[in-house]
Amino acid sequence: TLYEDSKSNGGNPSKNLGNLHLKMADYPTASEYFGSTCSFNSGLTQVLAGNAVEGGNKAKCSEETAATLYLLAIVGARTGNTDMMITNLKKAVGKDSAYRRDAMTDMEFFKHWESQEFKNAIQ
Repeated sequence: TLYEDSKSNGGNPSKNLGNLHLKMADYPTASEYFGSTCSFNSGLTQVLAGNAVEGGNKAKCSEETAATLYLLAIVGARTGNTDMMITNLKKAVGKDSAYRRDAMTDMEFFKHWESQEFKNAIQ
């Protein structure tokens, strides 16, 4: 009710309720609230729900932040698109070096840890 009441103060209850349901791991409901919104959270919702391609599409049309680029690298890894993974991982690390440490232990990239391409991307 409070989220709906926030409309009168300029709030976006759909976005806020989408974020709430994302945090509760209720991905189908979060997806409904996000609708066709292009954002990191709507992309993340799709990826966590097992829809990597749709998640990538929603992330691609959102603001290009380090987090979004890292999510796109994960989409690349999940879909077997190594070029997408490497390109976005390199950009993410370039924007925020903290992602270098994350990538070195992130199981999303496990198959690539020993490849020279991966090592070059996180330098």
